[in-house]
Amino acid sequence: MARARTWILFVSLALAVGSFAPCLSGRPKGKTDGPKTRTIIDRRTELGLSDAQVARVKETVASLQAEVSRLLRKVAVAERDYLALVEREAPLDRLESKLQEMAALQVQLRMQDLSASRTINAILTPQQLDRWREIQRAARGAPGGRTAR
Repeated sequence: MARARTWILFVSLALAVGSFAPCLSGRPKGKTDGPKTRTIIDRRTELGLSDAQVARVKETVASLQAEVSRLLRKVAVAERDYLALVEREAPLDRLESKLQEMAALQVQLRMQDLSASRTINAILTPQQLDRWREIQRAARGAPGGRTAR
């Protein structure tokens, strides 16, 4: 029973970590062909971004990508360590510690995403931010969308 719960937690964490790939590639998760999701840089003309704003957004995204890449490497190592512990039937306290480490990495990934989003939002004028949020809502196909970052 405990092993099943641990496995479910592990799979959930792995799926959640994988959710960061689309924000970096501009493509929906699991898609490698077909149309690319348009990013804020792709919409610079529509939003009226200045060259300085584009440069700052690009810098923020590059920083996010580097940090997410670093954290995902740590997640991969932690996942391998965790699976090895499960395979060896390590004591539950060691498994719990590894799962907590993995959860902390998930928090760091989400915080990096939130921080970059807020940094980009601060680069935009209020009018540009309103327009960008409209675009995001329309792209997500939802009236409220997920724009509260």
